[in-house]
Amino acid sequence: MSPNNSMAIYTLNYLVILWTIIDRTFISRKSTYLVTLFLFVTFLVAFLTDDLYTVINFYFLYLIEFLMMRYYLSNWLAPAMVLFLQYALTSFIRLITYYMPSFYVPTITMTTPVELTTMAVFQCLLLLIAAYLLKRADKKYGVLSSLREMPHTYLFPGLCIFTLFLILVTLHTYLYLYDRFYITLLLLMLLFSITLLIITYYTFKNKNYQQNSYLKALRLSMNEEKQNYELAREYRHDFRGILLGLKEYINAEDFIGAKEFLDQTIQDSDNYLQEYRFVQLASIKNAAIRGLLSDFVKRCDSREVYLELKIKDQGNPSPISQIDLVRSVSIVLNNAFEACLLEQDQYVYITLENTSAQWQLEVKNPSTTPISNTADLMMKNYSTKQNHNGLGLYNLKKITNKYANFFSMIHLEPDQFTIRLNIFK
Repeated sequence: MSPNNSMAIYTLNYLVILWTIIDRTFISRKSTYLVTLFLFVTFLVAFLTDDLYTVINFYFLYLIEFLMMRYYLSNWLAPAMVLFLQYALTSFIRLITYYMPSFYVPTITMTTPVELTTMAVFQCLLLLIAAYLLKRADKKYGVLSSLREMPHTYLFPGLCIFTLFLILVTLHTYLYLYDRFYITLLLLMLLFSITLLIITYYTFKNKNYQQNSYLKALRLSMNEEKQNYELAREYRHDFRGILLGLKEYINAEDFIGAKEFLDQTIQDSDNYLQEYRFVQLASIKNAAIRGLLSDFVKRCDSREVYLELKIKDQGNPSPISQIDLVRSVSIVLNNAFEACLLEQDQYVYITLENTSAQWQLEVKNPSTTPISNTADLMMKNYSTKQNHNGLGLYNLKKITNKYANFFSMIHLEPDQFTIRLNIFK
């Protein structure tokens, strides 16, 4: 098989992995289209010409894909690991379908169009099976989701692993061109071992971090439940006395006194009627979103803003960039918090739902400021708050415009502002 035919088949294998594993898991759909176009051009150049320098296209491809994944995942380590994974998969399939058969059976040359087509189809089918098995394993062990949600950016390890990847790819290409079978075999075994070791190490490390974060939220929820239980027991003994006192006001037809007594009772009962917010937070699977909401709870408590959470999270990953998701949620929460501080009645209601069909966040806060047109809120430098730059919702609009399945909706009532984020899967 000529080097150019080899590159053409490798391009087809790369496309299979791109659309079955990487698309909307590690890069956006728009990026997938761009990489597909680049691969298609590379395929035509490799198949129709004898220019061995087309192999350089793949180095540009690796760099472009690395930067795309870096932007989508907001860390440097996962892109390098994914490149190792996809190259290891294609190399393993090539090893068992071409390298070993052609070495041990010299009559297998893979030079005719029928042989090349048969091998290409067979390799693509094996990659489809491998992708299916990988996704089945991911549902059980959460490897891919763990790679998506790194707790740090890992700049230095990510760049080092990416450099190592380029070195091994160059060495593999050199050995293949000069037909060094046993050395190539040893190199591929080294490549598989490094891929398995890196992914295993950082997956366990990340899972450990996720577990510790989850346990921390769980401990907070248990402490909150214990505190609420103790306060409820204490309040239970006072409940009858409060009702008897209210009854005397009503019997005496002192409705003004009854209203003041009831208002005072509600104000004093705030500590007894705390919502189980940390229990809700512990159910959020995405660590970054859980951290944002945990910090938001503390901010609301520090300013005595009433916060109500309703969380229903099935753990399905979001199909958009992790950094864009975090930015969008942060913008919505900051907007609600700053708005409610200007109102006499200060509250925030948050509903988060994550299913296999969609990811949805709804945030409500008080708003008595008259707004004639909701479209104005999305304009640059527009704000209903004093001394405010008005960039939050404008930036949110820029983020949603990047995706065909990401929408933001605003609903205005005379005394309430509601914003809803929908991401369809």
